[in-house]
Formats: sequence, structure tokens, C-alpha cells
Amino acid sequence: MKMKKALKNVMPNPFRHIERYPIQKQKITALKKSIEDTDFWENIVAREVDGKIEIAYGHHRLAALRDLYPDTKQFDFIIKDLDDTTMCQIMVNENMEEWGSDAAVEQESIRAIVEGYAEGRVKLPPINPKTPKHQIRCAPSFKQGCAAPGVAHQYTSAQLVEFTGWKEWKVRAALTAL
Repeated sequence: MKMKKALKNVMPNPFRHIERYPIQKQKITALKKSIEDTDFWENIVAREVDGKIEIAYGHHRLAALRDLYPDTKQFDFIIKDLDDTTMCQIMVNENMEEWGSDAAVEQESIRAIVEGYAEGRVKLPPINPKTPKHQIRCAPSFKQGCAAPGVAHQYTSAQLVEFTGWKEWKVRAALTAL
């Protein structure tokens, strides 16, 4: 379903931390030119939350719109019933298509998943029962070796591989850096 919303009522994906994963000015400049030349393509997927919307992706497009138009200007957004896990997955997948070779983006994506999991907002696949205990981590930490009965939010790199669809080495490199 499409819904018109004023720019002032459009919020970022709750898993996108702009302060750690900033908007790129050169991308905003290119998007502004594209919008001026061919208009805004109203294809951003979002969810409705308390009368506002949270976008799943399109943070650079939103910034370009905010540079070009007043905050009262309305645009159509594609509204879907998205839970936190799906919002996080969409953000990770969208960012990898655009910025997949950037280690900082990979790290921020893994950080968002682990922090969301620690908060109980993101669901990960179950831990393989054959996983050695020394490979288990406890969110929000990125360090290995916290496996213990009853410890909440345990996870492994294998779960993150399954969640993201990335190669194992990429997930492990991001975890090591974090």
C-alpha cells in the first residue's frame, strides 16, 4: 500500500545509526541532480509507527529530498507490515548492494544486528547445538567465549552468516574489528 507522508514525519530505520554510519555528501549531490532531472522515484519501503513512518532503506534519498523540499512536502512511500528483524535485514541487504566493499559499512551492519538482538528486537536463527562453546558470543559483546547455561542473547558467527547471507570470512572480519 502507498501512503503520502510529509518529510517531517519520515524517520530513519531504527537500526541505522547515522552518527556511526554517516550520510555521504557526494551521494546526496548525485541524488539531488537525479531528482531534479527525473523527479523522485517513490519506491522507498517503510512501516508505519505512531502516525509516522520508518524507512527500511533510502537514507541518502531522504536526505536529498530534505535538501530540496520543505519538511511539509509530501511523498508516497510503500508501506508494509515489517517487524524489527525484517527492517534490520532489509537495511543490511540494501547497504551491501551499494557499499558492500566498505569494511566500515559491514561492521556497522553487524553491530546493528548484534545490538538489535541484545535488545530482543532482532531474531537470529537458532544456534547449532554442535557449536563449540568457545565460539559462542553474548550480545551486545562481540567477544567469543561466554557460553553458559541460562545466559541470554548468545549468538555465533554462523548465525550472522545465515542472517546476512554473507561469506563467513566477511562476518568474522567484522566481528574481529568490532
